[in-house]
Amino acid sequence: MITEVSVTLDGEEIPLAVNLKAAIAVNKIAGGFVPLFNRIAQADFEVFGAIIAAGSGRSLPEIEAAVFRSGVTDIVAPITEYVTILATGGRKPNEPKDGAESSGER
Repeated sequence: MITEVSVTLDGEEIPLAVNLKAAIAVNKIAGGFVPLFNRIAQADFEVFGAIIAAGSGRSLPEIEAAVFRSGVTDIVAPITEYVTILATGGRKPNEPKDGAESSGER
């Protein structure tokens, strides 16, 4: 299980927690993971700040200023990866669950 994902904002690497608390907080930002992915795809500035603040435990104003200086387009990939990992229970997509073996069968 992945425990942390990092995003670089304004030259600083910021760790984002991968745990149940973070998953619940991030899920609530847009009313579920599917609407959240849609807002990420729309490059919704407020959503990027809220996701990073929820995952890092830092204040929203501090994070929003760093997101602005970095530019939303530069952080789409790491934020998408982070939300995907939260939505899949701390794993990358198609990664087997702990204790499960991948047999290649479905």
